[in-house]
Amino acid sequence: MMAIQSHPEAFPVRHHINTKLITETARLVSELGGFRYAPNTPLVGANAFRHESGIHQDGILKNRDLYEFIHPEDVGTNCQLVLGKFSGRHALRYRLNLMGYDDLNAEELGVLFLKFKQLASTKVFIEDEDLVTLMGKVPPSLKGTTLK
Repeated sequence: MMAIQSHPEAFPVRHHINTKLITETARLVSELGGFRYAPNTPLVGANAFRHESGIHQDGILKNRDLYEFIHPEDVGTNCQLVLGKFSGRHALRYRLNLMGYDDLNAEELGVLFLKFKQLASTKVFIEDEDLVTLMGKVPPSLKGTTLK
């Protein structure tokens, strides 16, 4: 289905399948069938659209088609840029901007990135709470909320 949808020039046929239900359907089949599919299962696995590698994250942020010629929304899921020891500055800045830390200059980002890398060497994934701690202040967008 996704090959037909993603490469119409190679497959001169059409289908009327709602591909946005693929992930939900896979979860339902897994639950009803009493089995789990692997995290690296194409299209529906937890890692199918998860990116931790700095070069992949940078590519996704610049032009997502470089690494996702099938967009996660087309199969009912989303892209995840996971911050960890392999992440780069671009992904860190992106996450900080999403959190409301959008006033960092290059020098401040460089200092923060060193702290981030040090923390990432001891922790598998860096969460928003960790970034708030590294920043030393809660961004305006999160004031009054409770981080999980």
